[in-house]
Amino acid sequence: MNFLELKNKVIKEYDRRELKSNCRYKALDEFEQFLEENNVEWLHDVSLFPKEKQDTVESFTQYLKIRKNKKLSAGARSMINELYNQLGFMGN
Repeated sequence: MNFLELKNKVIKEYDRRELKSNCRYKALDEFEQFLEENNVEWLHDVSLFPKEKQDTVESFTQYLKIRKNKKLSAGARSMINELYNQLGFMGN
């Protein structure tokens, strides 16, 4: 599965939940930009994501800090959780 397919699954889940805030959608777009800039191979094959979710959280947090001068938001953390839920990874 590529990232676009995974992203569409996550969006479908968010739409199903009828979320009032769009912060998770924005975080998903930022995560895609992170992949484009740092982990292009993950765009083509999401099975290459680290099995441990925390590794992904740490990488994305560093990216946000260095490139965007931002901290990881609760919405971004929730978005990563949903990515891993959709992938079925068991890592924390």
